[in-house]
Amino acid sequence: MISDILISWKIPPTNAIVSKLPSPIQRFNVALPPESKYTISDVLQKTVWITDRFVVSYAGPVESARYVIRHLRKWTSTTTPTGVLFEQELAALSNDGRLKDVSLLAFIVEGGRTYSGSFNVFYFRNRKFEYLKAGGSGARDLLDVFAAYRGKQVNRALSPFEEGLSLALGLSSSLIGKELVTTEPLQRAYGGIYEITYWNGAGFEHLNEVLHLHWVLYYEPGKGAGFDLPNKIQKVEYHNGALYLRDIDLTKKEDERDLVYIVREPATGENNVGNPGLIKPNLSYKWLVSHLYFVLPDGKVRYRNKVNCVISGKFLLRIMEQKGSLEFEMGSDYFDYLRKMIVELDSEWNIKK
Repeated sequence: MISDILISWKIPPTNAIVSKLPSPIQRFNVALPPESKYTISDVLQKTVWITDRFVVSYAGPVESARYVIRHLRKWTSTTTPTGVLFEQELAALSNDGRLKDVSLLAFIVEGGRTYSGSFNVFYFRNRKFEYLKAGGSGARDLLDVFAAYRGKQVNRALSPFEEGLSLALGLSSSLIGKELVTTEPLQRAYGGIYEITYWNGAGFEHLNEVLHLHWVLYYEPGKGAGFDLPNKIQKVEYHNGALYLRDIDLTKKEDERDLVYIVREPATGENNVGNPGLIKPNLSYKWLVSHLYFVLPDGKVRYRNKVNCVISGKFLLRIMEQKGSLEFEMGSDYFDYLRKMIVELDSEWNIKK
């Protein structure tokens, strides 16, 4: 289950600049597109635990979502949820007008099987993913990204389960780059970061310890690509149900570059996330997403990303923090995929010549 953390009002912006949300690279598109019908207002988690075996993801009015979440928690305090009972409860809420403009996705694990329920969502089916469901203003964008996936080389070092998580992380992360380097609105604004929730065989879990590195590279045909330190570093970490997003913008002054965003669920005061502690995530990771923004000679920007999972304690890259300064240690194979991208670009530019 993939969800963003963007909350918006249904009010057309007037060249509004996104200043409250973290944005990966300031020099790119941080303004909402003029045709947008929404204005950013806040960030909140959109996937929440109802019970250990029941999670719900929502999109739409926060007050409506808050009511549904509290209602389902109260309902499950006296009822063991099943797919059939959940559908009956949704029908009752819908008849009462409580689900107006709300999209819901649900996973319930019952008897060793996973029930997938939904309300007011889009459906997509293809050979790679069978059925996909998405709700909310960015649903079409998410489905388009998955629909465009044609399959990549499988990483034999990962289990099929880890490979699936890697794919979900890579495709959802590409939504960030897509909106930053094109004029296509993702609703129609960038969602801050994307959360991934999955069943690990014993309980539901957030994909945790994720590090995002955003590199800007200046490509010269036949000469390769020049770059410096990453422009942006983001770390996603969870503590007691709250999401901590550490955002380091290396293009800013030292005393302004390091921020931590605490992102809570809408039903605050529940599940021990009413008053989350002040925690500054370190820069260790289990999952590493490298975002590459190639600035081409014609001024356009080409985006790619690469996902790596730490296997047997082998890190492709380490970041050490020493009194406010950062020190990078890279393995020789960290940029292997960068070489392939340069070969691809060289081929394109030679054809143009």
